[in-house]
Amino acid sequence: MLIASEWDVPKIYINNKGKLTLQKIPENLFGFWQSIATFDMDEDGDLDIVLGNWGENNKFQQFLEKPLIMYYGDLDANGKKEAVISYAINDQYFPMNSKSELASQMNFINKKFVTHKEFALQTIKNIFSIEALNKAQQRKISTLTSGYLENTNGRFDTFVKLPIAFQLAPINSFSEIAIQRKKHLLISGNSEKTSNYHGNYNSLKGIIATSKNDYKFVNQFGIPPFKKQIKETSFIKMKDKNVLLVLANNDSVKTYTFKN
Repeated sequence: MLIASEWDVPKIYINNKGKLTLQKIPENLFGFWQSIATFDMDEDGDLDIVLGNWGENNKFQQFLEKPLIMYYGDLDANGKKEAVISYAINDQYFPMNSKSELASQMNFINKKFVTHKEFALQTIKNIFSIEALNKAQQRKISTLTSGYLENTNGRFDTFVKLPIAFQLAPINSFSEIAIQRKKHLLISGNSEKTSNYHGNYNSLKGIIATSKNDYKFVNQFGIPPFKKQIKETSFIKMKDKNVLLVLANNDSVKTYTFKN
């Protein structure tokens, strides 16, 4: 069983006669994981575990010398929980959100910091009370890189970064497809659910790979580049043809057929 989740590490469970055993993976893989699948990325005959993260083409990437930290709790003591993301410069953590964004959720921000100048360069510990931060749940992200866990005789001790073409936007979906009777991996994603501060991530136009170093873009197979947020793709093998389904947010389902 494979699990990928945001603000956490990927989890691999091996089913041994009905008992699930959590497998060891490299440390510091806390990520914003969007997808997970199996595929032989290094063409050595066994299945590696492919992991779709947020990618490296974003504003968070430059701050990852130290982990991003999210505080989730009742940070303003109003009985409701809020989430605040912080990033590190040297040894101090600062809020990722602007004064206006935080004030829209917590009224005390505008009272404590009347002007944007007063708010500028304030650390998390200066904005919120130490008591509130200590009570809040903390989650972290140490990598946003998409890659795969290399299968070495059934162990997954090594995380391998995928090429830069795979890092341009979040990877939401991996689908194995057969082209000319050879297995390929279709990689798709993008995100339109971010705030105006970040903008949309739509640079992942669709990749079809046979390995980590052997890949092409979907337009080279006659499929228009993916420009929207792709939630899922699916491959259906039929008697005399194959059908590829592409599901995007706020769009109709696209279907593409090709011969076996």
